[in-house]
Amino acid sequence: MFNITAMGDENQSRDRDFRERIASFIQADQPLRHKQLSEEERQTLKAASSRLDQLLARIAEEERARSTEFKQEEVRALSDAAGRLDRLLKTPRQEKAKS
Repeated sequence: MFNITAMGDENQSRDRDFRERIASFIQADQPLRHKQLSEEERQTLKAASSRLDQLLARIAEEERARSTEFKQEEVRALSDAAGRLDRLLKTPRQEKAKS
């Protein structure tokens, strides 16, 4: 009899968990009620939004500048590597020509 009671409690617990999950999904799906903002709150949010826009614009500009700088460094590195390769390729020919 103990086993039957334990199984019944376990099933009830699962059912309760299942009902709670369904209820939380339904609540999450309901539209949120919007709070009316005071003029002061509205101005504070507008100011914060403006600061965020400025910050994002500055970050984007810095990222573009870094990207350009990185590309210039890549070009310099590739140019240097090409110069070294040219020197390496010319050296054996010159030595053979002298021989």
